[in-house]
Amino acid sequence: MSKHKIILKKQHEPEALKFQVIIKEVNGTTTHIITINNNFLDLLSKNHSHEEIVIAVFHFLLDREPKEKILKNFDISIILNYFPNFLSEISSYLSNTKN
Repeated sequence: MSKHKIILKKQHEPEALKFQVIIKEVNGTTTHIITINNNFLDLLSKNHSHEEIVIAVFHFLLDREPKEKILKNFDISIILNYFPNFLSEISSYLSNTKN
């Protein structure tokens, strides 16, 4: 069982997907806004829902840093600047989102 509860609220933009992401843990809650450009979305997966992708992204990030260190507002492509292995590793996180 995960120690993180991730809550998504989808928002709409013409050229991108936008989600408000709330991360709840025993020690508090953080809120983040994540944007995914439609072109970058194709690099991640065509076999998973947008929600599954966002959840996988946050599990990837939370495995590497505390929720308080995750940027409050960012485009998903910026993750590559911090974690160059993101694209090669995200598929294992996506496979864990399917029940």
